[in-house]
Amino acid sequence: AVAATASVKFNASNNGNAVITVKNAAGKTVAVKNSIVSKGANTVELTNGMAKGFYTASVSVNGVMVATEKVIAE
Repeated sequence: AVAATASVKFNASNNGNAVITVKNAAGKTVAVKNSIVSKGANTVELTNGMAKGFYTASVSVNGVMVATEKVIAE
């Protein structure tokens, strides 16, 4: 099976370290990705061998939750 890809877009109020936690429909964490982000709009690609489907990505920057977004891996 080919790993599906998805991306999550969010705004960061400061430069820093983002932690993106991806959960499946059942609420199980399937991926956690750390990324250095810049102040403003950011897009982080998620390719952790996820199966195609719907996920929820929660983004925190410097320990502060900034976004929770539905993502579709395809």
